Amino acid sequence: MVRYLLVLFIAVGALTACARNNSTGPLRVGKIQMDIMKVATSQRQLEFTRRMARAKDEHPDWWRQVQTIPPGQPAPYDPRCGLTEVEYEEFLALTTSMNVVKAGEAMLEVRSGGENIFVFDGGAELPQWTGFEVNYQSNLVRTPLGEAKKCIRVEVTESVFGEWSGTEWTLERGESGQQKPVIATFALGTLSSSGRAVMFYRERELGRGGKTTVLQILTFEDPRR
Repeated sequence: MVRYLLVLFIAVGALTACARNNSTGPLRVGKIQMDIMKVATSQRQLEFTRRMARAKDEHPDWWRQVQTIPPGQPAPYDPRCGLTEVEYEEFLALTTSMNVVKAGEAMLEVRSGGENIFVFDGGAELPQWTGFEVNYQSNLVRTPLGEAKKCIRVEVTESVFGEWSGTEWTLERGESGQQKPVIATFALGTLSSSGRAVMFYRERELGRGGKTTVLQILTFEDPRR
C-alpha cells in the first residue's frame, strides 16, 4: 500500500560477497558534476497515496494488517484502503513502473583520505553527502550511522534505475532508547543502459511500519569509460 511506494530499489539478480581489493571503482579525486535524480511520481499516484494515507488514519485495524505483509509485496485489495478495486490495480501498475528522472545538477568534491580512500565534501550544494567515506583498502563505507562493513557485489536486473551492477555496503543499528533499529545501505555501481555511474544511500527502519529515507540519488560520468 502506501508502504509499497517506499520499496524503490528492489534488486532482482545475482549477489556475491566482496573481496578486499585495490579497485577504486568509478570514483576519482576532484570535483565531480552530479546529476541529481528523483523517482518520477505522477499526479495520479499522488492522489491515490493521499487517499490511502487518509484511510490509514480512518481504519487503523486495516493498517495493522498491512504491516504484516513482507516488505516488497503488495497487500491484497481491501475496500478499507480508500480506493476501488480497479483504482488499486491501477495504483499497483503505476508503482511497479516507476523510474528515475533528472531533477538538477550539483558538484561533489571527492578528496583523498589515503590510498584508495575517498572522502566526500558536498559543500553548499550537497551538504548531506559531506563526511561520507568510501574506503577500498578496508572495504567499508563510513556513513552518518557508522561504518558499513557488510559488502556484496550485485548484478541487478530490475530496479527504478533499470539494470545496473556494482557494490553495496550495509550496516545495521540496533534499537537504542527512542530510536528504532535501522539498516543502512550505500550503493555504488554502473547503469547498463547509459554506462554512467550511480550512487545512493538509504536508511530503513526495521519492524512494522518502518520508514525508508533515501538520500539523493546521484549519477555521474564514469571515468573508466
